Amino acid sequence: MRLDRFIQRNTLHGKQACRELITAGCVQVGGEVCRDLHREIDPFTTVCIGDEVLQQRQARYLMLHKPAGVVSSTEHDEHPTVLDLLPEELRGFTSGRAAGSENHRADAANQ
Repeated sequence: MRLDRFIQRNTLHGKQACRELITAGCVQVGGEVCRDLHREIDPFTTVCIGDEVLQQRQARYLMLHKPAGVVSSTEHDEHPTVLDLLPEELRGFTSGRAAGSENHRADAANQ
């Protein structure tokens, strides 16, 4: 999302006021003054106006021992997913080994 739109959506400032704040150097992105109205920010970029923090998120990484029968997909019609094992506030993106890697690993061990 563009910086000017982000500020407009997360404050009571109008479009013009947001642009004026940015060009006047009142906005910090990632700890540095930003005067670029069109700067793209992501959900993990820290954004401040003066001393007010509008957004400050840190990535969270979870390690989970996936039980047999649970898939590393976000949705599946036939099996429970790893997201089903987590409370709602901890759900996010998953990453897991490729399908069939259990068989590949077993084959490699038998050689």
